Amino acid sequence: YQEFVIIVALALKIEASIFLPFLPMLSIQLLLQNLIYDTSQMTIPWDNVDDDTLAKPTPWRADGLLRYALTFGPLSSIFDITTFLFLWFGLGVGAHAASLPAEHMFQAGWFVVGLCTQSLVIHVLRTRKVPFWRVPASAIVILSTMMALLVGLFLILSPLHKAFDFGILPAAYWPGAVIIVLVYLGMVEWAKAGYLKRGRPWL
Repeated sequence: YQEFVIIVALALKIEASIFLPFLPMLSIQLLLQNLIYDTSQMTIPWDNVDDDTLAKPTPWRADGLLRYALTFGPLSSIFDITTFLFLWFGLGVGAHAASLPAEHMFQAGWFVVGLCTQSLVIHVLRTRKVPFWRVPASAIVILSTMMALLVGLFLILSPLHKAFDFGILPAAYWPGAVIIVLVYLGMVEWAKAGYLKRGRPWL
């Protein structure tokens, strides 16, 4: 699943670069986002597991991987495009696209939404329970997710944002970003419920 999303994300970056007069995220920004996210995922081995999963061995079903990826992968792409449109039209980046502040603001906005969605969606996909909070993650996984989000927000809101060429995000950005993240998580939860209802194997 993660490899599929990475391929889609790279494809979106290439396509966005065709239409944008700048890169949606600089290499250093993408590496920073991946470093924060990957570090937070190092706690996954200490996560809780569903009781019914522990009741009997769960075989690795490679034949269901494509179906799983095609169910959840496109949702990420849809909300990437939604974020793109929100930044371009909602915040008016498109009207000032030739200016450096607009470019850096776009990249900061994309960074925040991307980090939040990929860090939080793990809590939806880690369990087959619906809703996911019926079986919460272990304390260390929750803590690592919170730390990843706090570090990302600190880098965006502190003077350190200049070191990574992030722009200053306007107040109007934050309500829109919160709505995008929450709707994305809700849609993934809805897709998971439908996926399981059809008897599809959970990987």
